[in-house]
Amino acid sequence: MATKKGKGKKVSKKSKKKVKTGKRGSNKVRDGKVSKKKVAYPPFGEKKNIGNYAKNMILQGKSTTDIVDAVVRKFEESKINSTAVSYYRAALETEGFDVPAAN
Repeated sequence: MATKKGKGKKVSKKSKKKVKTGKRGSNKVRDGKVSKKKVAYPPFGEKKNIGNYAKNMILQGKSTTDIVDAVVRKFEESKINSTAVSYYRAALETEGFDVPAAN
């Protein structure tokens, strides 16, 4: 008498994945191993562009609306908005500058 052999249990893709052991890459910010070094304020004057003008005003402590108005007055073709100013704030923080809080 012949018996049928089944294919066995179906295994999902998740269970097929190889389990990694050990620690993944270290996250220096999360682990607290590296603290941001504060850089003194150097004016961004080498290139006269919208980004440098906005970054200078951010480091001087101007509010977001003041920065947008001043940039549009100086660079009439500019389409800067509050999102761009927030981006410049975040970029300065990642570079290690002591950025004042947004107003």
